Amino acid sequence: VFLAALAGYSVLHLIYPVLAQTLVARTAADLRRRLTRRLLDATPLYVQTSKHGSLYHVITTDVQVATQISRAMLEALPAAVFLAFALPQVLLLSVPVAVFSLGIMACGLLGYYFQRRAIGGLNQHLRSLEIRYFERVADIVAGFRELKLHRPRRADLSAEVDRTVGEACDTAIRIERRYATGEVVVQSLKYVLIGGIVFLVPFLGQGDSTVVFQLLTVIIFSLGPFEAVVK
Repeated sequence: VFLAALAGYSVLHLIYPVLAQTLVARTAADLRRRLTRRLLDATPLYVQTSKHGSLYHVITTDVQVATQISRAMLEALPAAVFLAFALPQVLLLSVPVAVFSLGIMACGLLGYYFQRRAIGGLNQHLRSLEIRYFERVADIVAGFRELKLHRPRRADLSAEVDRTVGEACDTAIRIERRYATGEVVVQSLKYVLIGGIVFLVPFLGQGDSTVVFQLLTVIIFSLGPFEAVVK
């Protein structure tokens, strides 16, 4: 049974990523086609009054973000299936450990929630800076000849691009620092979970070292899929 399960897992692990990537690539291409058609069908007034940088951002960066989200969701699907089998196994081995594990996982979920909430505003600010950058690049391309002859205007645009790029860089660094702080919390919860199992099972008299080893095996193999589902 174990060898059959291992063989099935290996085959699925080989086939599923290719199928997922194919689906994501086709979805991204279809999304770009639909956005382009909607832009072509838009009224001249809409195009004239809209920020061109925002339109560029939607067709390029926003499509890439949507593609990344789709890929992450497809990658999390096998992890969710694994957790559906792994967590009941923990419950069968030890009810207190299962409750303790679910409590730690709930803390991890709360940590990810507050992390996303704190980063949400920064992501929106970073998006607005990227749109502003696209706007200035569009201005440079549209008025290239004029800028060659008008040095003050060229200097102003260059200075504004420098400020925008610098602010975007600082915002991206702040976002990464928030991510790093959240990862520290998650890693700490992992150690609490593993240490709690090692000491909790013998303390409660739930079983010998074999049970502890079985629980640790299931929990350790479940940590990666759990992070994939949460993220």
